[in-house]
Amino acid sequence: MKEIPISQLMKRPVQAVHIDDSMAAVQDIMNATSLAWVPVKDDAGQVLGAISATDLLHFHAQGRDAQTVKAWQWCHYKPLSVTPQTAVSAVARQMRQNRVHHAVVVDEGGLHGVVSTHDLLALIANPPAAD
Repeated sequence: MKEIPISQLMKRPVQAVHIDDSMAAVQDIMNATSLAWVPVKDDAGQVLGAISATDLLHFHAQGRDAQTVKAWQWCHYKPLSVTPQTAVSAVARQMRQNRVHHAVVVDEGGLHGVVSTHDLLALIANPPAAD
């Protein structure tokens, strides 16, 4: 099978949240866009972390105040990051090794896309036609 760069599989545009967004705002964005995971960016547009739907469940289970807690206080720092040129197979290996379901696609210009295990499964289910 021909190696495919992750840029051909990643989803874009990317919905991200700002580090100073409240957890209520994060939840609203995730609900409105039906996302299970969002990157958390700083003022310079760099990805610092990520928040998942599971994180939101744990947040609410602890009875935290969604209006006052900020995204930076709850996100997982340093999500798996790959470049647009990284091969899909390499991304899949890294996701498996790190036991994560998402990766951000970044370069010097910032955030370009995201890829999830669902995207990888879709590729397996519907491989590209051979050249």
